[in-house]
Amino acid sequence: MAAGDAEAVAAAKAEAIETATRLGAKPLKTAVEKLPEVSATKPGPTKPPYSLTPREWEIYRLLVVESSTNYQIARRLGIVETTVATHVHRLYPKLDVPNRAAAIRKAYEERLFEGPPGTAPTAG
Repeated sequence: MAAGDAEAVAAAKAEAIETATRLGAKPLKTAVEKLPEVSATKPGPTKPPYSLTPREWEIYRLLVVESSTNYQIARRLGIVETTVATHVHRLYPKLDVPNRAAAIRKAYEERLFEGPPGTAPTAG
């Protein structure tokens, strides 16, 4: 992230806190204050956990966050449905789950998709 971007994010956060304070929106103010600081020199995690490839991570995110079908994912990514199915089936052993439902449950239990878009948590 460029230094100017980090400064813009910090300014937007400060403005949101000021607005929430002015409006008396205490829960919003608290939520904004808890947002992590953005650094131009320290990028967020970008490597997907569980040895997933970036494409597998993208497909997994669409499965979980948007509840997309293989057909919908294929249309969105401009690939064929059988390729999506292959990626989905390759997720299972990496996530140590038997099926799609278990993969989705694992994502929710481990809160895998709660960070900012485009970031991936590090495997723990």
